[in-house]
Amino acid sequence: LNNFLQVISKNMRIGIDCRKILNPDTHEQAGVAHYTQYLLEHLLALDHTNHYTLFVDHLFKPLPKLKRTNSTVHVVPFSQYKRYLPFVYSHMLLAGELEEARLDLFHAPFPALPLRYKGRSIVTVHDMAIFHHPEWFPSVSKQLFATKVVVPRSIKHAAHIIAVSHATALDTQRLFQVPSNNITVIPEGVVLEEVLPSETSKRILEKFMLQKPYLLFVGTLEPRKNIPRIIEAFLRLRNNDMEFPYTLVLAGGKGWNNKKIFTALDAAEPWVRYLGPVSHEDKIALMSNATVFVWPSLWEGFGLPPLEAMALGIPVVTSNVTSLPEVVSDAALCVDPTSVEAIVDALQKVLYDKELRKELSQKGKKRAQQFSWEKTAQATLEVYSKTVGR
Repeated sequence: LNNFLQVISKNMRIGIDCRKILNPDTHEQAGVAHYTQYLLEHLLALDHTNHYTLFVDHLFKPLPKLKRTNSTVHVVPFSQYKRYLPFVYSHMLLAGELEEARLDLFHAPFPALPLRYKGRSIVTVHDMAIFHHPEWFPSVSKQLFATKVVVPRSIKHAAHIIAVSHATALDTQRLFQVPSNNITVIPEGVVLEEVLPSETSKRILEKFMLQKPYLLFVGTLEPRKNIPRIIEAFLRLRNNDMEFPYTLVLAGGKGWNNKKIFTALDAAEPWVRYLGPVSHEDKIALMSNATVFVWPSLWEGFGLPPLEAMALGIPVVTSNVTSLPEVVSDAALCVDPTSVEAIVDALQKVLYDKELRKELSQKGKKRAQQFSWEKTAQATLEVYSKTVGR
């Protein structure tokens, strides 16, 4: 009996904010939703001891990998008031649910804790771009409430902070004077060796009426993704070589302030194609068949898409700023994202040098092996234990 009580006393009651996971049927989760989904799947596969309470949106569709008959997992769906009363939804109703759950630890996968909640919490910080470039984000009033109230208060109140990269950790420390021992860097993971059958891959390319060879970008079409410069660099390559065989393919959802992006895209048709949001399977097929993955983003807290392309053996051209050099190391070509000439030069090198493409493919696969969601989940669970003191 004593041994049994000792085991029970070590079990933690962990709550995770999963409200951003809606699991749409038409396209893959991105950003925080993607991080939360994969972390959750691997946490639950790894940990059968602790008790998990998952706070989900009422539109949440259970993910296949979460359909487990496990008594240690409890799902709390809410709330129909989200659209009409967002403040009440996020800062009052959620706080009430958290208090009722009597958690040992609440994990917010982004730095936005309910203002009313006083319990022990940790937050994950993905990037602090909004503090440096508010013009990249919509709604001034919402920005001010987030940057002046919610994020600073959440960082201050959190018992511990997870950052997805060293660049993000340093940025968070500088902005909010966070002690170094109160922040842990846990990189995101990548799904390795995810190869589709050739028939499936062929069917997906045919669905999009897409033929090889092509260059690929996958991500939300928004200002910081630097898409007008990608298009300009691509068009310069075409103008320099009348027999240039490539098209440029863009895939992803329409983000905020995308007018300049679509103006550039419209002017570049038919050599530049926009496919819209894509499913996970579509993304893998598109990446696997690309000659080069081009992703010179202006700011990233981690930068998962280049790593996904590298895991599939696709050469990558990306940025030399923020977290991206840290993630790709020497396994990709890193350029100044503000220089069209630098992007052109890097693309020329990789497109016209077969041996370089082969080298980057091999290095990329090897580099991607260092990142896995299993490692992310294990390191996160260790932070949970240390924070609670168990």
